[in-house]
Amino acid sequence: MRYSKDEQAYILGKFSSGDTVTVSIYKLSNDSLVVDSASCSEVASTGIFKYLFTQTVSQKESFLWIMTNGVNSLYGEVVLGGYMDDIRTELSLHRKSVEESKFLLKPRT
Repeated sequence: MRYSKDEQAYILGKFSSGDTVTVSIYKLSNDSLVVDSASCSEVASTGIFKYLFTQTVSQKESFLWIMTNGVNSLYGEVVLGGYMDDIRTELSLHRKSVEESKFLLKPRT
């Protein structure tokens, strides 16, 4: 899933209720480890485990997450940044140009 670079993303995995689950996260652009075996918390007693990923990025970045209970593993990709941030920038620039052009227009006489 893709998120804005300013958002925080929950990573979710399904294991047996009561398991001890950890997550490791790698930046795919350089294979660097950014989260090392962090604890995940179970949502109620559902067997769904979550981890709040709060990595700060300045541009589009892709991350591999691997969640494990020590026996089984799940994995996926989180993308931070990209087109949502590009659209926000474009809208901001357009708005600024429109607002500035209001002051440049002269009424007809």
